Amino acid sequence: MPAAVLRSVPILLRGSGLGSVSPARLLKAVAELFDACTTFTPPLATVTVPLSTVTTAWLSQEKGKRTVFLISPGGL
Repeated sequence: MPAAVLRSVPILLRGSGLGSVSPARLLKAVAELFDACTTFTPPLATVTVPLSTVTTAWLSQEKGKRTVFLISPGGL
């Protein structure tokens, strides 16, 4: 592109890294994302099991359901 074209029109360059969004706006977006996750319903059937039962749960997966392993606080 010729330099004359670049000089003849106002061009605004914006970044896409962390510096392109203010910390307050980033925190607000993250909070909104977490809020959305609490009300999200997966579009498929799931069964939740403790991670400590991974072997049993893995071998007895229910047909048509996705197994979700839960990590309990303070241990497995």
